[in-house]
Amino acid sequence: PPAPSAVGALDLRGSLDAMGRGIDRLVRESASKAEAAKSLNTLAMLLQNLLNNPESDRYRKVNASGSRFRELLGSGGTGGAELLRLAGFQYQEPNFTFPADQAHDSAQHVLDFVQDALRTLDQTWASRAPADGAAALGVAHPAAVAAPVPAAGGGGDAGAA
Repeated sequence: PPAPSAVGALDLRGSLDAMGRGIDRLVRESASKAEAAKSLNTLAMLLQNLLNNPESDRYRKVNASGSRFRELLGSGGTGGAELLRLAGFQYQEPNFTFPADQAHDSAQHVLDFVQDALRTLDQTWASRAPADGAAALGVAHPAAVAAPVPAAGGGGDAGAA
C-alpha cells in the first residue's frame, strides 16, 4: 500500500482535479463571460467572507433557495454548488452550511482556484468546450494540471497574495 503521504498527495490531486472540473463546468454553464465572472466573483466573496469571519454563523450559511443564488450559482447540481461542496460546505435544505468545527483548508484552496479562474477568464472563455462535450472528455482547469503538489503536512503560502 502507498505510504500515508502518497495517499494524501493522491487525495490532493483528486481534489485539484475536481476543483478544476467545477470551475470549467461553472464557466460552460454560463450564458456569457460576464455571467461567468459574476458567478466566480460571488463564489470568491462567499469564501473570502467565510475565511475572514470563521466564527460568524452569517458567513457559514448560504441560502441556496434564493433567486440570487439560483441566478448566480444555479441549482444544487451545478458547477457553483459543486465548488461550495469542495470548499467544505454541506447541503442541508435549503442552505449550504460550513460546519463550525471544520478546518478551512479546503475553502482556501477553492478560493485560490476561483481567483485564478477570474484572472484567466478571458482565456478560459475563449477556449471553453460546449457544455455537453467537455465533461465527457474529463477536461480539467489548467491550474489543476500545472499546480505543484505540496509536501504532506502542508504549510505553504496559500494565503499569500
